[in-house]
Parts: sequence; C-alpha cells; structure tokens
Amino acid sequence: MEGETLNIRMVVDRPVVEIFVNKGRAAFVSSEGGFASNRTAVSVFNRGGVAVVATNVSAFGMGCGWTYNKPV
Repeated sequence: MEGETLNIRMVVDRPVVEIFVNKGRAAFVSSEGGFASNRTAVSVFNRGGVAVVATNVSAFGMGCGWTYNKPV
C-alpha cells in the first residue's frame, strides 16, 4: 500500500537467503544448490508499480564460527 512502512531483514549465508518482513510476519527462504565464491551477490528489486524508497540499508559480513574451509 502506498505510504506503508516495511521493516525488511535479509540474512545471506553463502547459498542460503532468509528474508523477514515486519519482524517475521512474513518470511521467505531460498537456497541455491552448490556454493561458488564468485556467485555471492544479492540484488533486491521491486516489481510493483509504486516506487519503493529505502531509508536505511546496512550490510555486515558473516564469518563461520566452526571452520575455515569454504563449502564445496
């Protein structure tokens, strides 16, 4: 709805992406088979007819707490 505020949290962990809207009122999970370090970009886009204005965007790197090897 036009003028509505959404809180979107996106967690990217290698081939898995989790998206939470309004603190979990809606949630989405997606994964790609097979990890490739050259395919780690994330793009967010709007298919709707109303423009979306982002007021705050943050990105944080995640490390693995139990291994130094990348998944195969």
